Order: sequence, then structure tokens, then C-alpha cells
Amino acid sequence: MSGKKAREMKARRQSFTVKPGTPKHQPTPVQKADQDIFVVLVSPEIPGNLGFVARLMANFGVEELVLVNGCEITEESRDRAVHAQQILDHARRVASLEEALAGADVAFGTTAVLAAPDAAVWRNPTPLKEAVPLVRKSGRKVALVFGRESRGLLNDELERLDILATIPTNDAYPSLNVSHALAIVLYELSRAVREIPAVELASGKDKEALLDRIDELQAAGGVLDWRQRRNVTMMRRLFTRAEMSKYEFHALSGILAKGRDRILKLEGKPTGRHRKK
Repeated sequence: MSGKKAREMKARRQSFTVKPGTPKHQPTPVQKADQDIFVVLVSPEIPGNLGFVARLMANFGVEELVLVNGCEITEESRDRAVHAQQILDHARRVASLEEALAGADVAFGTTAVLAAPDAAVWRNPTPLKEAVPLVRKSGRKVALVFGRESRGLLNDELERLDILATIPTNDAYPSLNVSHALAIVLYELSRAVREIPAVELASGKDKEALLDRIDELQAAGGVLDWRQRRNVTMMRRLFTRAEMSKYEFHALSGILAKGRDRILKLEGKPTGRHRKK
């Protein structure tokens, strides 16, 4: 990379308005998996991918990056990492995959190259969705191993893996960029461990109040009585299927009340709390 390009990237990175440590980008993960997951890149070839990988790791609360030889961390790497500079700062470089996996309970990797079941056992992967539960049950410290951009992991490296998975892709072009493959794997693993806060649903009382707003809007609009009853029945069943949240209930109730009051105002009738029940 030219000196000019490197300076431009550095200036761009320093111009970011949101810095690590603000509420949006915490210096340490807010959510962490109950397993100790770390990422191993074997002989990475493209500096920009180091940055993309670091950013993805930060997205999913994974902090430890191990590099087995490969390219150096450059200004391009740091530009691509955006707010995940601390992961690049603390990346550990080792001389062999054996050294990278020291202390790991399980080594997990992926391959896009599939072999016949009796041809090459190190190229017989498990579909990713089936592999995720195996990772969850396999131990506390998990290494996610990814190979070179040009040819992935070699056979002798695949032999060191405890779990080999494959990500279903188009047979005409099966290989994913290393950062894209990591994103999919971390997403699947995060779905297995992350708890999403439950949404508070609208109550039966809320639903009845919303049906009242619909009745009032229909009456203000001059809808015939028999149509009003039919429409309320349809809305009652629709709202039940929709499983509205409290927030959605209040928003829709407000819209209906505004529409009702607009019609009544045009007709010179009292609106809101001043109208007759």
C-alpha cells in the first residue's frame, strides 16, 4: 500500500465520530457466550480481511484472535476493523497450528471442499446447523479455525480439527470469504447462547380498547351498523393472530383516535375527551 493511501486511511479512522468506550461501542463485550471462543486464522493472505474479522469478533463478543504466520496487520487492516482496534492490538501471532490450539478443548473448522465418504475422511464435514449443538456440548474453550483465502486449510491442518463443518452454498461457487464464513458461524453460535428479551404483548383489555377505537372511527365515518359489527369481528381475530406488543397497541390506538377526531372536527362535533360516550 502506498504511503499516501495509508495516511488517508489513518486520517479516515481518526475522523470517526463514535469512539470505543461510548455507550454504542463498549471497550469490552456487553454479552459474552458461556463458552470461551477464540478465532484462529491460518496463514491469512489479505490484510483487509484481518480487519473485517476483528470487527465481526467485536460484533459477537469474541475477543481473542490468534494468527498462525501469514500477513502483517497493516493500516488497511485497522481501517477495516473500525471500532475493533483492541482486538488487533492484542492479536497473538504463533508459528504453528499446534501452538495456536494449545489449551483448546475443541477445534472447529469449515471447508467448502467435499469428498466422497470413503475417499478422504478429513474432507467429510457435518452441515453447520448440525455442528453447532456439537460445539455447545464439546467443552469450555473452543477454537474457530479458518484457513487461507486462496485454498483454505490443508489436509494436515484438517486432521487437527475435532469438528469439521460446511456452510451450504452454491455448488458453482462454494467458497466464502473468510470473514463471511466467520460471520455465519458466529451468528449460528450466538443464536445458540444469546437470550433475546421477551416483548410484552398487549393484553386482552388492550385489545378490547383497540376494538372500541375502531368502532368509534367507523361510527364517525358513517359505516353501517352491520358492517361495523362484521369489521370488529374480523379485527378481533386479526389482532389475536398478530400478537401485538404493548408499544404497537398504543401506536395503533393513537392513529385510530386521531382519525376519529379528525372526522368529528370536520363535522363540528366534540373530539377527544370532550365528546359524548
